[in-house]
Amino acid sequence: MLRGIKNAFLFLTILPFPFFKETECLEEDVGKSTAFFPLVGLIKGLILYWVYLILGGLYPEEVVAVLVLIVYVAITGAFHLDGLSDTFDALASRKDREDCLRIMKDSTSGPVGSVSVLLALLLKAVLFYTAIKKGHAEALIVFSVAGAWSMVVSMYYGRAAKTEGLGYLFISYTGRKQYYVATSIMLLSVLFMASFYRGLSSVLVCLLGALLLTALFSRRFGGLTGDTLGTVAEVNELIFLLFYLL
Repeated sequence: MLRGIKNAFLFLTILPFPFFKETECLEEDVGKSTAFFPLVGLIKGLILYWVYLILGGLYPEEVVAVLVLIVYVAITGAFHLDGLSDTFDALASRKDREDCLRIMKDSTSGPVGSVSVLLALLLKAVLFYTAIKKGHAEALIVFSVAGAWSMVVSMYYGRAAKTEGLGYLFISYTGRKQYYVATSIMLLSVLFMASFYRGLSSVLVCLLGALLLTALFSRRFGGLTGDTLGTVAEVNELIFLLFYLL
């Protein structure tokens, strides 16, 4: 289990994992680490909440929201944002499946991708501010769990667009056990919410969002890639915050 947590932690963050020194890493170990994606999301959320508690008494709420966002982007290495950019560039191209997959592999970001990242960051900053302003800072903990769990949903119900890459690896090894463990962590995380039923409702909306995005990407690209999974995470983080803060 600790190996799986380590692999999930190292994949979803740029932070070192201090509790496990084993260097050998099998493909199967990496692939099955998806069970713990929501746990890593919870750890990231707790870090953000800690940042909020420290800075909340020092700066205005608007500044705190932006600083929390900066910390979030920093600890994730903007990994999912890169996937969001590549996916939107591919969608905007309106080309066939093979060309879209080539666009997503291109390291350069087009105008549509850049705008999508900018809008996602802007909306997330506003939602962080709203959560703090409304006294629902616990949303800073759970939104990241929802994004990570949504990826596992897509991996479980979707198929890989290619037979290579991390996306293929994760999808291949995400079975019933990984899905159930990830879902259990997601549901336990909702206990952090001030309103349990609103939190649970937001999770159900994320489930729908993940399934719809999985269907869209399967139709458009022939399946899922690492970039589209990053898009699922980013979009569902926003969905969770939007519905919880209604």
